[in-house]
Amino acid sequence: MFSSSDLYKFRNQEEFTHKKIFDKRYLNRNKCLIVDEADNMCLDKARHVLYVSHEIQSLKWLEILFIYIWTAVIRKEINNSNEISEDVNDITQFMKKNIENKNIFILDYMKEFVNYKVERWVHSAFQARIMREDDHFVLDVSKTDEQNNKKQKTIIVLDKDTGVEQYSTRWSHGLAQFLELKYRRKLSVESLKAVFISNKAFFQRYQHRLYGLTGTIGSENSQSFLSDLYQVRFAYLSTSKEKCFYQISDQISFDYGDWLDLIAKESEQGTDIHVDEQVNKHERMHVIFTYLPENVRVEEQAFGRTARNGAQETGQYILLVDKSVYEEMYELNQYTNTQRKIKLEELADVIMEREKILRDNEEAARLSGLKQRNILRLEVEEELFTKFNHFKNKISEEIFKPLFINRSEKSREKFVEAFENILKNRWTFWLDKAKEKIDAIETLQQKFYPLNEFNSSFIDEFRNLLEKLSFDDLLRKFINQLEEAIHIEKVCLSENEIEWAKLHFKKGILYGDISSFSHIVLAYCIINSKDEKNTKKESRRELKKAIYSLEAIKRNLMSNLKIAEFLSQTATADVSKKVSSRENFYQDQISGKLEVIGLHLHYLKNAVGETIEPFDFILHPKDEQNLTKEDYEKGEKLFTLLVQHEIIQDDLDPSIADELINLLNRKDQIEKKDFEDIAWYNEQLWKILNIKNFEHVFILDKHRLEEELSEKYENIWKDLEKQISR
Repeated sequence: MFSSSDLYKFRNQEEFTHKKIFDKRYLNRNKCLIVDEADNMCLDKARHVLYVSHEIQSLKWLEILFIYIWTAVIRKEINNSNEISEDVNDITQFMKKNIENKNIFILDYMKEFVNYKVERWVHSAFQARIMREDDHFVLDVSKTDEQNNKKQKTIIVLDKDTGVEQYSTRWSHGLAQFLELKYRRKLSVESLKAVFISNKAFFQRYQHRLYGLTGTIGSENSQSFLSDLYQVRFAYLSTSKEKCFYQISDQISFDYGDWLDLIAKESEQGTDIHVDEQVNKHERMHVIFTYLPENVRVEEQAFGRTARNGAQETGQYILLVDKSVYEEMYELNQYTNTQRKIKLEELADVIMEREKILRDNEEAARLSGLKQRNILRLEVEEELFTKFNHFKNKISEEIFKPLFINRSEKSREKFVEAFENILKNRWTFWLDKAKEKIDAIETLQQKFYPLNEFNSSFIDEFRNLLEKLSFDDLLRKFINQLEEAIHIEKVCLSENEIEWAKLHFKKGILYGDISSFSHIVLAYCIINSKDEKNTKKESRRELKKAIYSLEAIKRNLMSNLKIAEFLSQTATADVSKKVSSRENFYQDQISGKLEVIGLHLHYLKNAVGETIEPFDFILHPKDEQNLTKEDYEKGEKLFTLLVQHEIIQDDLDPSIADELINLLNRKDQIEKKDFEDIAWYNEQLWKILNIKNFEHVFILDKHRLEEELSEKYENIWKDLEKQISR
């Protein structure tokens, strides 16, 4: 038997993984499933979906964008909800402009995805700003972290209907990340939906072996909905003890102050309230409902909170209703305040009955909409996933596996799984983009639009692309994104396929890998390659590029660190009550990254050494503007002598330095292409060297360059802050 609190664990740990979710053993169930709180799980949460974890590494590059969005949102003053839509549009356009101007770094192949998602992320940031703890979530140490001896509080989603903490549930569309920034938690990576199953589909798999128990099945509309959706029948079972509940007269108020005066206490929904035996013996537990629940089932559940197992209970409604509706209806304007209160006591049952009728009509409309639209949309997503899963399996059997038929089973599985994962990534982005069209479905006819579009824009496109491809063609035509290239790189490297790995590390660099990973491992491949010429020169060149990338990341992280410190200063009163001003796990997270990068830079620089240029050997230059050709020649001679006698060999890359000297000595007029076979980063070097002829060569001080770039980065950020706060 599974209750709502157990179901998520059951589906997560016991039943489903991305490999098993569509295994044949799930098609014909031969086990029974008994569900407690069946109305909650099968009706209220029929649309809830379990997502099996699927990481897309390229989404980690969204961190800087999320930080910019959050700092923009928290600077906005919110006076009323109508202003938020204008603010969302303003911030969205501001972010798009800065992405276009490259003030915010986004990988080229991610720009289309970011362009249509950024408005949704800004919405989520405003939502995170408004949300409060103990309503939709709690800030606490999860049970998993307790078992691992981690004591950091995390954001845990609450099931509002049952009060159960959902440890494996995370919000999407950036909401989880913005809440983490708000409460200064470690920042996680945004996730997308790839492999999933809804509560509805999960329960429907048990067919006639599905059983459920509930004490609050609700209205006839609810029963009809459950019957149609799951093909079930209903039976009533008597309780072991008679229910001892008595509802006393309800009370109604127009005025907020009067309403508060009428309330003795509130009943909290979620778990039974255990009453002292002496209270049950001499008195009764009294439950007050201060609002009208959205359906009869929640009402029955609340009023039966302690009236179980023979316990006694009374209950009543104390409602604040709309004055404008009832004052004219019952001509209450003619009475004094005192007379009006007396009249409201007389009309309380009538008004209460009218409110319930309106509520029940709204519930009926909700169930009708749930059945006609929401369930229909859910079924479209499930059909799309079924189509994708069938297509993926077919492509795997017909194309991926035959390419590795001569390899060992373990090796074949690695490569096939890697290519399947790439296909899954493409599906994930396709589904996310199609979500807007799916959510617009209103009729059964419209259901076929996204299904047909998937056939043409996804299945047919990839079938035509992948058909009759050799392995080399697959690598060249199928892999076109950074993270895909890196993923295949790792598999090739693990299988000691050095040449394949080299090809993909070069692809990763071509697609804009700024992490330094591709450069570092490409250097490793060059060193271990049998056919590589100039091994030392080429490997050092790649390691220098890695150093450059890491130093750029370090500068960005230093700026993020300042923003992390700024988060404590902007915390609202409700956040400050829950989180100490000294508690900043996001700041700790960045500091940890900086330590790791610092270690990488230390070891890389030790491996590469400092590149020394002839300019460094000019004797006592007092005024750079007055340097003569003779000064340069002296420096070059000293430099050359030190290299020839191997005095500075360990700290020198002579393969580059010598060629630069030869080039400068050989030609009076130098063009950009002359550096392409020499410079380890020719674009950057060309910008640094202001070359007209041999007599005008200026090599920029590396340390001064780093300082100036850092200052420039900070100035850009300050300009952005000023524009945001206008």
